[in-house]
Amino acid sequence: QVTFFTSGTNAILQLLNASKVRCVIIAEDMCPDVISSIIGNGMKVVLAGVDRIGNCANYREVYLKYLDETENEKCAVLFSHPYGIYQASSLSEVQKTVRTDHVVINDCCLCSPMEILHKSDLALPSVLSFGYSKVLDLDGGGAALTAGDLACESDADVIDRNIRRFDEKYRVVI
Repeated sequence: QVTFFTSGTNAILQLLNASKVRCVIIAEDMCPDVISSIIGNGMKVVLAGVDRIGNCANYREVYLKYLDETENEKCAVLFSHPYGIYQASSLSEVQKTVRTDHVVINDCCLCSPMEILHKSDLALPSVLSFGYSKVLDLDGGGAALTAGDLACESDADVIDRNIRRFDEKYRVVI
C-alpha cells in the first residue's frame, strides 16, 4: 500500500504512531527537523553513532544495548541510507536483530524513488520524500510504503499540490 503525505517527516511520524512505539533509534546525523518532530510527538530518541562518513549508523549495537536497559518498552529503528545509497545488507542485518514486536522503518528519503520503486526486495515499511533537497523534488510531499497491518491514514489534501516547474506557463521551448 502506498499512502501519500505532505512530507517525508509526516510519513515517518504516521508509521511510528501506527506502530505505537515509545522510543526511536535513529542515526546521529539524521535531519534535525525529523528528530525535533519525533521528540515533539512525545517519543524518546536514542542516537546511534556513525563510525565513518558514508557508513550506516551502528543501529544493531544501540538496539541491543537498549534491550538490555528496557525490556518492555516498544521501540522502532529508523534506518536511513547515507547519501541516498541503498544499503540492503546493513538493513537486513538490523532487521534480523530487531524483535518481531518492534519495528524497523526503512527511511529512503535521500534515495532515488525511481531506484527504490524498482527493488523487488524493498524492505517494508519504507518512506520516500519529495522535498526541495531530495532526488525527486516535487516541492514537498512524502509517501509511506506498507504491507500487512501497518497501514496509516493519508493527509487529506496531499494529492492537490502545485508543482510549478511542470506548469505550462513555465515551459521553455528551444
